[in-house]
Amino acid sequence: MTGVHVREAVGAFGGTPIVDQLAVRCTPIGGGMTVRTAFQGQPSFNPEIFVDRDCPEGKVAVGIRGRQGAVMDQIVVRCR
Repeated sequence: MTGVHVREAVGAFGGTPIVDQLAVRCTPIGGGMTVRTAFQGQPSFNPEIFVDRDCPEGKVAVGIRGRQGAVMDQIVVRCR
């Protein structure tokens, strides 16, 4: 795993973007085409933006951390 692909719903919670859906991104060792899994989570009907959170080249993801209150509003990928 080299990162995540996030679908953020905009304006769903007082204008703050929230994590709506999440997919894992993988890149073959030694390079090549990055692929992602299917999205997980329930989509909303708010306007959306898609954001990639990837590790620097040569690093892999060893964890994912999120911040959550009433909704999840932050995703951080831990790389090594």
